Amino acid sequence: MKKTIIILAVLFNSAFAYAQNCIRVTSAQFENPSCDNVTWRLVVNYTANGTKNLRTYVFNGSDTIVNTCFQSSNQNQNGTLIYDSIITTGGSSMLRARFTRRTGTCDNGAICGPDQTINDNVLDIKIVNISARNIKNTTEIIFTVLSIDNEPIVVFNFHMPNGEIQKREVSLPEARPGQTWKVIFDNIKKTYSVQKLN
Repeated sequence: MKKTIIILAVLFNSAFAYAQNCIRVTSAQFENPSCDNVTWRLVVNYTANGTKNLRTYVFNGSDTIVNTCFQSSNQNQNGTLIYDSIITTGGSSMLRARFTRRTGTCDNGAICGPDQTINDNVLDIKIVNISARNIKNTTEIIFTVLSIDNEPIVVFNFHMPNGEIQKREVSLPEARPGQTWKVIFDNIKKTYSVQKLN
């Protein structure tokens, strides 16, 4: 079964006005087709009006592993871009993508809108309004469920002081879109409890 990382931070739109329409990333996701947690690809859907360009950066932690430009034309109003063979180190996935949007041909023209950014989180549930805090030996996370694609599972990445990433899976079988949930992790016992807030 293909493993997919669904985007946690949904691409945002700006309230600022720009002179020309931008190419716009309408959705994006990291996929791990081989299920090895090492070799990934980024699938990007976009819409554009005329000649625009999109520079895509992919970061694994602080390392830039993709830096490439795509140029749309009048014939390419909607489309899909696929960036294959994105390799992460040590099996840890800290993938992040940023899209810089300009008018005209690649790296020419004016910036026509703010950068769009996505961050990874291993999710079959898309969540928003996330907050987290440490209280003694526990970590409390509150979030709102945006949608559920497959199994109601969230995997949180804990970045440890030694640089290690610990993935902690939470099952929310009763979760529904629009609900707010609290998850409390016991960092000593490595257990968790969940509570639906509304």
